[in-house]
Amino acid sequence: MDILSLSFEELENIMLEMGEKKYRAQQIFPELHNGKTLSTISNISKELKSRLLDIYNDKLIEIVKTQHSKDGTQKFLYKLNDGNLIEGVLMQYKFGYTLCVSTQVGCRMG
Repeated sequence: MDILSLSFEELENIMLEMGEKKYRAQQIFPELHNGKTLSTISNISKELKSRLLDIYNDKLIEIVKTQHSKDGTQKFLYKLNDGNLIEGVLMQYKFGYTLCVSTQVGCRMG
């Protein structure tokens, strides 16, 4: 489950359901939305982190392979938290960059 998809109010309710104080959401929510993962948040207890990690994924996607071409195009192979792979291509144009991401699992780079 993706903790980043929760609204602040939903996270507050989850904290209460877990027997935690409502203010824990104020500690967690901004950290996650500033690029930290549950594992790297330092202002909550290890016990609370562990309980959250039992429910929520800490890392949703990771780049497992990158290929660069002479024209500046970059291909990325992404691994999803369920182990499936998808591909992305970053292309540079005069006006800027375009990133195309395949959302079809099973599309292999190569």
